[in-house]
Amino acid sequence: MGFLNPYFLFALLSVGLPVMLHLLNRRDPKPVPFSTLRFLQTALAKTRKSRRLTQILILSLRMLILLLVVLAFARPSVTSWGWIPEGNRVVVLVLDASASMGYRNLESTRFEDAKVWAMRLLEGVKESDRVGLVVAGQDDLTIMPPVSRESAIRKTLLDARCQVRVVNVAAALRKTLQELEVAGLEKQAEVYIFSDFQEASWPKDEWQVATNSASKMGVRLVCCEISGASTTAEANGWLKRVEASPEVLLGSGSVLVRGTVARCGEAAPGWVEVSPSGNPAEEVSSGAGVRRIALSWQNQREQSFEVLLDDLVIAPEVQTLGIRVALEPDALALDDQIELALPRKQQLKVLLVNGRDESLAFKAPTFFLQKVLKPHQQTSSLLQPDVIGMRELGDRVLSGYEAVFIADPPHLETALALRLESYVREGGLVVLYPGNQAGIEAGIGNLQAFSAWRAQSAESESSEEMRMLRTRHPVELEQQLTRIFGQMPSWQGHAHLAFTLAAPAALAAQTVGAEVPTAVFQGTDGAPFALLHKLGAGKLAGAGKLVVFSVSADRQWSEWPLHPSFVVLHRLLVEDHILRQSASFHGSPGDVIEVPVPGQDRQFAGSWRELSAGTFAQDVPLAIDRDAEQSSFQIPLPNEPGAYALFRQAASGDESMGVAASVRSPVAESNLTALTRRELEDGGDAVQVCQSLDELLATIDQVTRGKPLWPWLLVLAFLLAIAEELIANLKSWTADTRSQIRAMLRGGRHG
Repeated sequence: MGFLNPYFLFALLSVGLPVMLHLLNRRDPKPVPFSTLRFLQTALAKTRKSRRLTQILILSLRMLILLLVVLAFARPSVTSWGWIPEGNRVVVLVLDASASMGYRNLESTRFEDAKVWAMRLLEGVKESDRVGLVVAGQDDLTIMPPVSRESAIRKTLLDARCQVRVVNVAAALRKTLQELEVAGLEKQAEVYIFSDFQEASWPKDEWQVATNSASKMGVRLVCCEISGASTTAEANGWLKRVEASPEVLLGSGSVLVRGTVARCGEAAPGWVEVSPSGNPAEEVSSGAGVRRIALSWQNQREQSFEVLLDDLVIAPEVQTLGIRVALEPDALALDDQIELALPRKQQLKVLLVNGRDESLAFKAPTFFLQKVLKPHQQTSSLLQPDVIGMRELGDRVLSGYEAVFIADPPHLETALALRLESYVREGGLVVLYPGNQAGIEAGIGNLQAFSAWRAQSAESESSEEMRMLRTRHPVELEQQLTRIFGQMPSWQGHAHLAFTLAAPAALAAQTVGAEVPTAVFQGTDGAPFALLHKLGAGKLAGAGKLVVFSVSADRQWSEWPLHPSFVVLHRLLVEDHILRQSASFHGSPGDVIEVPVPGQDRQFAGSWRELSAGTFAQDVPLAIDRDAEQSSFQIPLPNEPGAYALFRQAASGDESMGVAASVRSPVAESNLTALTRRELEDGGDAVQVCQSLDELLATIDQVTRGKPLWPWLLVLAFLLAIAEELIANLKSWTADTRSQIRAMLRGGRHG
């Protein structure tokens, strides 16, 4: 309780005035002669006792009337929580900065409205009061425990920004209550929460725990529900899912964009747009137009769409293609657009090793491979093969090549086999074509992955018909080729080298802890047509591959190089490997992705770079450590939506682009489902809900001034004065007076 005019309390001294007047008016009794006193003494005793009780009651009523009048002039007030806190106030502002607070109500967002409400609240704070600030989702802006620097709170409040992420505000509130308890300020604390109270940020069970804690501590919670006056409140449309195929663009070509649009409430977006972005107009010479698709909702809550961006011709210097997918704008703009980032591969180097002739005069082993990888010697071809001899392979640095093809090698020494397997573990592709040189049969066993396989020459007549048959459990490469050709055709020729699988028990014993090589197609005799073994793991590394064919790439040994399946299989093999080498991630700000990086490096030094107007603009530096036993780095996504590429800086200072990422607002923040006022008030007496600024200001006035009691005190004093008058004149009432009063009361009831 508090008093607006406490100086009037000095008038409480007047309460003793009736007592003083009563004592002054007392008279000593005068003796009167009377004949007999027996009956008079009895009557006098009864009268004296009755008169004393009446006088005490009347005196008490008069003192109470004066007390009430004095208190009324002092203008007391109380709060809904009880006593007005004495001394300086402790005020804590909890600001919800989650993505849904970006919802626009007419001319301002909910987050902007929340800051306006908080500023109005601070206008009533005195310099000596202590104020704390908690911006949920921005720990660097938190000021706790409360301080007596209201100007610092204002400045920090102005710097606060709405985040594009899910923020557990209930958890932030619980932490705030704990800090108040540790500081010993919980009994006098007023906590004002500015939020739209979406269920994504306020799990009901955590809200219940927080309110129970506040009730036990005696903390006052004022929930300022920022919902605004928008005519389409709680209605929103968002991009629920968007993906591009392929995830990595090889040279130029077409991109298929698929997605799903969802909505809540009655309003819904009328269209979706898809267009290349992040490139100047001159860099995308065709297929660059905006493709808009109308959405017809009826009663559905979700709509799917599909857009083909065909015949994209992109400038050579563009490393990453951005694709913008946007909805018709609505009140929550954060989820109306997604920027996809597609890594672009071009002019990739492939190494072809001719194992038959160091002078390369005899080109047969690599002739058809070169034609497949670079048709008609096109300078614009995606793959740029370098042809070398077998002896030169020992000194060649392999890390600069996407793939290494070795045709008809005379041998495969242990040192070279280990070097090739090391290259594969770092994400490379090695394809081996055994020829007719005898040393290769033993050399196959030097490859650790194939040490359990036995090789034998099985040269057949040239008239034998060969066919590629699907295995019992076809791998993805088989499935792709089968979809293209249907039933795999046959050709004339003979295989120079075939593999015989060892007994399963022996194979398992020799490959403990390692992945067993997989057969890719098989011949009519059941022997594998090719063997594929994966080394390394992870989305970025793409799982390096070691492939050994049972036939030669030379027409001298097989007619297969003249068949279309030879061309298609090799293109699929290389392109599939390149696609898996590059990674494209999708997530929300702050999400952590696992980026496998080959080698023993303990630190990842690099940066995220945002794709903007054809160039990488904003730079977000990174320095991430990993343990020796880890194969991946835990890398957080950038804090703002957009299309990004991850660049890694080597010790030499060179940079290379590893993965691309599309960062979007979290879907959980788009489906607007808020806690109701009843659910908030279920927190108990410690919780009060305000749904407008006027209601908040009235609540603050009650906290600082309380509800006025003086009108009720005057009414009570008036009623007591009437009661005092009735009691004082009770003895003078006659029987006629009492009957008249009873008649009046009866008439009032009947009337």
